[in-house]
Amino acid sequence: TGAGGSGVLLSDAIVDNGMSLMEIPPDLDEAFRRFIPPFGAAGNPVDITGGEPPSTYEATIRLGLEDPRIHSLVLGEDHRRGDDG
Repeated sequence: TGAGGSGVLLSDAIVDNGMSLMEIPPDLDEAFRRFIPPFGAAGNPVDITGGEPPSTYEATIRLGLEDPRIHSLVLGEDHRRGDDG
């Protein structure tokens, strides 16, 4: 996600609907951390934080798609912009 709050909401919705979240192994956590800023979170959910360039999203999504331990990705982004929504 691009924001921690939306990640928590998505995680809650996943669990509320009978699914579970993968516990991120240390090596995968480290791999995600190479792409996100230090104030982001590489746990599950991965919080890329706002303001990152598209290349950061692409790199983290690609990592998730290429790791055979990950069975699915749920992408979340808050597209609100100021008062004009």
